[in-house]
Amino acid sequence: MKKYFILLLLSVSLSTAAMPDINFSGNWSWASKPLWRSPENLYSFTLNLIQQGNTVSGEWAHIQSDNIIKAHGKVRGYIQHGRLTLEYCTENSGNLYKYKPCPQYEQFNGYYVLQSDGHLQEYIQNSTKPSVYHPSLNYNKQ
Repeated sequence: MKKYFILLLLSVSLSTAAMPDINFSGNWSWASKPLWRSPENLYSFTLNLIQQGNTVSGEWAHIQSDNIIKAHGKVRGYIQHGRLTLEYCTENSGNLYKYKPCPQYEQFNGYYVLQSDGHLQEYIQNSTKPSVYHPSLNYNKQ
């Protein structure tokens, strides 16, 4: 029995040692040219994340091409099984954005995964099948 216990401990320690370190810290951004606006109008969404262990905190901003911040706020979240789940709140006055005003947080219906190419891939929940997630935005690290 002692032999099996030692083998179990060894297998658990080797499997955790083989897992790569996941670090979501950094400035991440996604930008797009909307088809319905003039070509010079870009808009972007940024995430500035700080990871400490399995928890993440930071800020988000929705920015227009003229560098005007349309909306901004805070994020917090946790990492489990390589997936980052975030909650958002807004620091905008009024209800201009879909998130609750800080310090209340609202959970995003999705998660984020670091890709092998260094991008941060967002997955969102299917509105008709809540157990199904599909790729959405792909963020670049700045």
